[in-house]
Amino acid sequence: MKRLLVPVVALVAGIAAGRAMWLHYQPDIFVSHRESVMGTSLDVSVQARSEAAAIAAEAAVLAEIERESKILSGYDADSEFSRWTRSAGEPLKLSPELVDVLAAFDDWRVRTNGALDPAAEAVSRVWQRAAARDRLPAAADVQAAVADVQRKHWTVDRTAMTATRTSDVPVILNSFTKSYVIDRAARRALDVPGVSGVMLNAGGDVVIRGGWTRTVGVADPLNNADNAVPMANLVIRDAVVATSGGYKRGFDINGRHYSHVIDPRTGQPTGHVLSATVVASSPVDAGALATAFCVLSPSESLALGRTVPGAEFVLTLANGDRKSTRLNSSHVSESRMPSSA
Repeated sequence: MKRLLVPVVALVAGIAAGRAMWLHYQPDIFVSHRESVMGTSLDVSVQARSEAAAIAAEAAVLAEIERESKILSGYDADSEFSRWTRSAGEPLKLSPELVDVLAAFDDWRVRTNGALDPAAEAVSRVWQRAAARDRLPAAADVQAAVADVQRKHWTVDRTAMTATRTSDVPVILNSFTKSYVIDRAARRALDVPGVSGVMLNAGGDVVIRGGWTRTVGVADPLNNADNAVPMANLVIRDAVVATSGGYKRGFDINGRHYSHVIDPRTGQPTGHVLSATVVASSPVDAGALATAFCVLSPSESLALGRTVPGAEFVLTLANGDRKSTRLNSSHVSESRMPSSA
């Protein structure tokens, strides 16, 4: 781990690219960088009275991420979530975190009319297998996967803190789970005596908590070179910034690139939105909206975004247009945003 024992005046994070682009420093802010945390990089910035407090805050962050990953990870076969997915038809008592996340997916599946669905993994696997053979998936395979997505995959009883697996369709808790985990980790860091502000950047998802204001730069998907100027600079306080997009990752089939973002309602990769960046108070809201915006039409996204009080966002479309709110709320100030088309 590299630890820089100075505070950051401004962190310009290449959100869509998931990297820190440059840093400026001052006293009492401590910065560390780690790789391979939740499968990505993690930058920890702490406003603290001492180095000892900052080190304790970072330890609290890492411990909470490890604890939550053992509950929520879909990539760890021994996580609580993975073990639960192997059950069938039986209500099982689960950790509060897993119940919260499952219930939140139920809520957002309805609110997005199915554009955000944890069973989209079933369709992604069809495209992954097709890409391995360098040919488009058969229409029948896609249609079968879409039918699987539309089934009910679980029921949640929040009073009893149980959930029942009701299908064998593969599901994975992406979208907002990473933001959910790092937000809880940031709050654990704030419990450390002498710590007054925390900013975590996990692969481009940024959480800022405490009495702290930070500048976050949003990478331009139309100009994503390492030294490119951000398309927006946002001055953020006590909020979450989440970015989703499919302009880098995806499937290459017969010389053509297809986005990894799949519309679970049609089984087809999307591509009309290069990236969506959302600022919201809630990590679930920020992550869910950023993911859904890459599937929905811009008009649907604008309508959905307005249902979340205080949410601010910018969409970069494949044709180069931008769609955004004003980005000047209780969480965002002095922003430089591209004009909305």
